[in-house]
Amino acid sequence: MHCLTPLVLLALQGGDPYDRRMVTPPAQLDGVPRAGFAGEKVIYGTPYEHHVDSANFTVEWSGDDATEAYARTVSDALEAGWQSLIVARGWPAPVSSDRYLLWVVLDPTLSGSGFTTVYTSSEFPQGYPVSWVSPGYSDRDWPGFSLSVAVHEFSHMIQFAVRDWGTSSAESWYWEASAEWMADQGVPDIDTYALSTYWYVQDTPAAYDSTVGYHQYGMLILPVYLADTGGPEVVQSSWVHNDGMPWADAIGQAAGEDLGAILPEMAGAYAAGALTGSDLFYPIDVYGPREGDDSGSGLYGTTYLDLTLSPGERLDVTGPATVRYAADGTWGPTPAGPTFTAAITRIEEQGTISWSVRGSGDSGDPLDTADSGGSGTWDRPEPTACGCAAVKPSGSGSERRRRQQDEGRGFPELWILGAATIAVRKRRRA
Repeated sequence: MHCLTPLVLLALQGGDPYDRRMVTPPAQLDGVPRAGFAGEKVIYGTPYEHHVDSANFTVEWSGDDATEAYARTVSDALEAGWQSLIVARGWPAPVSSDRYLLWVVLDPTLSGSGFTTVYTSSEFPQGYPVSWVSPGYSDRDWPGFSLSVAVHEFSHMIQFAVRDWGTSSAESWYWEASAEWMADQGVPDIDTYALSTYWYVQDTPAAYDSTVGYHQYGMLILPVYLADTGGPEVVQSSWVHNDGMPWADAIGQAAGEDLGAILPEMAGAYAAGALTGSDLFYPIDVYGPREGDDSGSGLYGTTYLDLTLSPGERLDVTGPATVRYAADGTWGPTPAGPTFTAAITRIEEQGTISWSVRGSGDSGDPLDTADSGGSGTWDRPEPTACGCAAVKPSGSGSERRRRQQDEGRGFPELWILGAATIAVRKRRRA
């Protein structure tokens, strides 16, 4: 996923637009309906050269930017998303959709997979939503990805209807995390959303609301955890009943628990492979050493240790952190055995977190921890914004940590390598 909606939010808040289409509608979207509403929704503006209309959407394109066959698959995915999110789950419908078809424009010139913005008119001074989707991601190597993108963008249409996008420049992380989860809710048979967990495992110590290195997409694991523990209505409530409050407060209000208590448990569940869809998620591939210090992680960021302890040994953690121990699909505040993954989550913005293995039998061997082993200050890898290709490895802790990187590649290659994993490991659904 490389949605450009975070840049849209900044542009709508007064920043320079990355793409003029983020704030300026095309000529066809002149805010004048070309037919009167008579019970069936109509197009709000002038259709493009080509368009496919359905009950709730108009999918538009020019020239050979797309094909009608592809546009119909997008239209079908969007209508499936409407039925699942609006009809079945009761999400509020986007602005203008009570009488007008929602515009989705297919354009291969986008620099990302898509974006959603709002344009104003005399009828909708608060703005009505329009989504742009790149058909360039419709290649046979990842046939479901662009359909998931379309429903992701439709999810942003819903979000614009219920959230004041102008409240803060830190808005976008939860927009993207939620939209990835909503895309899976909307079209549950398309599992390409899970590829975005790559951006979480690339920098697990990053702050929960970081947007560096596409971390916000990887944070889809938060709404997954909220839905697993409290039901999907918790995520929906965090959007519909937030009253413009900061996201940490809105999420805590919906879940009935502080975000600072939620995120350590989420980290433990991820390490344990206990989240819904975990079989599709990228494994953690960056681990801290057996002994070390950390003063650079972000708030609620997590350092993971992969350990096997000898008899009499224990892991000692000091500083502003909460630890959850994961093994064999479960996690908790104490280890269940000598081999486990420790998820050390920062709970205060400042302060040094230290960890070490104490007790008899400590030979100094890494014991299947980080490749370097030993001790000292952990210089964690810098997050990567794009250009990294990764396969989904399996096996022991040290094997999983062999990161497959190619700094010369562009963003789309990530999806090529992940598509086969999604194809052969489809989630079993009730």
